[in-house]
Amino acid sequence: MELKSIQAWGNFIKKYPNSKYISESKRIYTDLLKEDKRAKELEKIKKLAESGNVIYIKKLADIYYYGTYGERNHNLAYSWYKVLADKNDLEGITTMAHMYTYGITVDVNFKKAFEYYKKGAMLGDTDCLVDMAFLLRRGNGVPQDINQAKELLKIAAKKGNKAAKSYLKRVYNIL
Repeated sequence: MELKSIQAWGNFIKKYPNSKYISESKRIYTDLLKEDKRAKELEKIKKLAESGNVIYIKKLADIYYYGTYGERNHNLAYSWYKVLADKNDLEGITTMAHMYTYGITVDVNFKKAFEYYKKGAMLGDTDCLVDMAFLLRRGNGVPQDINQAKELLKIAAKKGNKAAKSYLKRVYNIL
């Protein structure tokens, strides 16, 4: 929203303080101020993200993914999460894996998802081990290998992953 519009609402409130529309005008004025503040904040975050600041890249990716400052934009979120993944950032890697697993913005591609889960697992993320195991068990994007899936679940379980423990107990009767 342009500053002139915000000022116009403010002037209206000052000029007609007893207007029957004053409470609605105050609400609109407040909303316009908030919108202007968010727009300025978003521009600041964009500039910092574009400078390579990982914290702000994460913020910007999340803003687009969740629609924090308006409508969701998964295409832009994908672009920023990809930047994070390329920097070996775990959040970026796991989000890219999920985007490929569930077809968010991209076509479902289990092979790419598996590659991202593998990168995450190499960074120590046990949820990535579990997701790799599920893809291996089903043969999605990789050759089916039930034994390898079981081994990955055992590793994740030893590292304290509750989902892995539960799955081993329920499906393989282990633990």
